[in-house]
Amino acid sequence: MPTYERVTDPATGTVEPAEVQVTESESRFSPAQVVHAAIGVFLLVIGLIALIRGGLGGDLTQPTFDVIGITHSAAIGIGELIAGVLLLLAAAGPGGRFLGLVVGIAMIISGAVLLGDKTTMRDVGTEDALAWLSIALGAVAVVFGLIPPRRTFRRKVDRSAA
Repeated sequence: MPTYERVTDPATGTVEPAEVQVTESESRFSPAQVVHAAIGVFLLVIGLIALIRGGLGGDLTQPTFDVIGITHSAAIGIGELIAGVLLLLAAAGPGGRFLGLVVGIAMIISGAVLLGDKTTMRDVGTEDALAWLSIALGAVAVVFGLIPPRRTFRRKVDRSAA
């Protein structure tokens, strides 16, 4: 939509309306997008490795094996895969911070449950290190999810439009 402003001609001193083109844009970015994407990719890769090693046939808690030095099972791999995909979705835009917060809180809770109930930890085929990793990554996702997105406004005025 064209806008008009008053322009004074220095030679004649007359004031005439002149058409100008104004372009406005807004962009939003949240640091949570980068952090959620990094954690999401990490969990996605670890989860895929666990699923490939454990397989989906039969009992998902057996066999157990090490991935990055932590005891895993296919069941743990599925959880990591789901959390990774959800964090990647959260990273898609600055509005995904809430999803990243929810996933981070779920990771903290699942880590705390595993630490508090050794039977559950043994049943799913893992160890304390995974619970602490889950709590740490979840806490990072939550902290960065609380940072508001940065809004940038740009306005370009083209006075040569006629």
